[in-house]
Amino acid sequence: QIIYPTTGVDGLDVSYKGTKLRTLSKTTFLVENTGNSPVLESDVIAPIKIVISDKANVLDTMIDSKLPTNLEFQAIRDKQEIFIKF
Repeated sequence: QIIYPTTGVDGLDVSYKGTKLRTLSKTTFLVENTGNSPVLESDVIAPIKIVISDKANVLDTMIDSKLPTNLEFQAIRDKQEIFIKF
């Protein structure tokens, strides 16, 4: 958790893209191929789907890093779901 409700400072407002925040958490997901062969697009049956609790409000998704850097995929948010598409 990055911002706690008890750390309020008078006169300090925190917002993200216009949304005022009282609390803020960051969650990181690691998707890793531990095998000896690369995963090809033709090997993927369905995109990876991450379902977020209705109690959470997802403000943004981003790809923090990828290795090797020429991997092509995107994180797409749709309400309380995030899809990783290759």
